[in-house]
Amino acid sequence: MVLAVDTFDGRGTPNPENTLSEFETNMRTYGLELIVKIFKGESKNAFREGLGEFFNFVFIDGAHDKSSIEEDYALALRTIRHSEETLIAFHDYEPNYPDVVEFIDNLLATRYDKHKHVDGLIVLKPKSI
Repeated sequence: MVLAVDTFDGRGTPNPENTLSEFETNMRTYGLELIVKIFKGESKNAFREGLGEFFNFVFIDGAHDKSSIEEDYALALRTIRHSEETLIAFHDYEPNYPDVVEFIDNLLATRYDKHKHVDGLIVLKPKSI
């Protein structure tokens, strides 16, 4: 199962608009409506509601300020399986977002290795023990 958590209102984009119906249409078009569960809202609310799911992959693409990044990461940790196969991806790992870069660099120095890095997307894996 895939859990999509988004406000679906385009906040933080140049042209905010409701994107939920387009997302749902895309899920139906590609036959994914049965494996993608949608949570409309902020990640802090989704994870606090105790989704009862544990994931091997988390993709974080939220607000770019330090406290929001820290909160998204802390909440995501509550839903991941803690194993060497678990991956955490972050969007906007680029100089335009220094808080994102600083936070991820700290994770790389302490808990994770870089699995992949393409443009502003970076995927981390737990350091081998």
